[in-house]
Amino acid sequence: MSKKSKITKSRRRKKISRPETRLRRKIIKFLNKKQPPYGPVLRVRDQCGPAEYGADLIVVAMDFFDKPRAYGIQIKVGDISCQGKPTNKIKELVGQAVIALGKSILVDEVEYKIDGFYIVVDGELRGKANDYLMAARIGIRSIHIIGKDSLKEMFGRKKPISSRFEET
Repeated sequence: MSKKSKITKSRRRKKISRPETRLRRKIIKFLNKKQPPYGPVLRVRDQCGPAEYGADLIVVAMDFFDKPRAYGIQIKVGDISCQGKPTNKIKELVGQAVIALGKSILVDEVEYKIDGFYIVVDGELRGKANDYLMAARIGIRSIHIIGKDSLKEMFGRKKPISSRFEET
C-alpha cells in the first residue's frame, strides 16, 4: 500500500468519526452538568476505541439508595435502517450491549458491573430497526434507546418535558 493511500484512508476514517466525536463530547458535557434527582453524576469516562468493551462512555452515578452505579453508553451517528432480517449494525448494537452488561469494569480503582446500557442515536431508526432493538430488550431489560428527538430536547432545554422524552 502506498504512502498516499494510507494517508487517504486515515483522513477518511477521521472524517467519518468526527460527527461521533462531536456528539460524544456534547453528551459528556451534558452529563457532567447533570444532577439527577437522587444524586450527582460522579464520573464520566470516555473509553471509545478498540478496548471499549461495548460502551463508548461509562457513567458512574448515585442511585436512589445512595449507591454508586455504572451505566454504559454506545453512541451512533446517522440513521439506522433495517428491512427484513437484522442488519450488521443492529447485530453490532445488540452485541455491544451484551458485552458491556457482562463485563466488569474498573473506574477509579473501583470495580463495577454495568447496571444499564443506553444506545444513543442522533438519526432515525427506520424500518424494522426499532423493532429489533426493542425485541432485544425482552431478555435484557436494562437497555434503553435515546433517539434523535430526545437528543434535541436534552440539548435544547434545561429541563426535559418528561411526557415527550423518548427513552424506552
